[in-house]
Amino acid sequence: LLLTIGQFTCNGAALSGSVSVSKFAASFSSITSGLFTHSLGTLDVIVQVQDARSPRRVLMPDNIIIENTNQISLIFNRPQSGRVIVI
Repeated sequence: LLLTIGQFTCNGAALSGSVSVSKFAASFSSITSGLFTHSLGTLDVIVQVQDARSPRRVLMPDNIIIENTNQISLIFNRPQSGRVIVI
């Protein structure tokens, strides 16, 4: 079995579970911490944080906390503005 999704190809012998992709994105302004509800229904998420400038740069929060299957928290050591993307 060979599975192809966009540019990604996986040999079925090495694939377990199911494949689906959903995304949540939200902007934030001048926060040191924030709770974001993504409603993806899973603990298996990838979180990326980008600054608000152009060109956007990836920010590294002091903490990213996966609170539950529908929420994540970001913690910064100083106020930040930008965008969070959860996949």
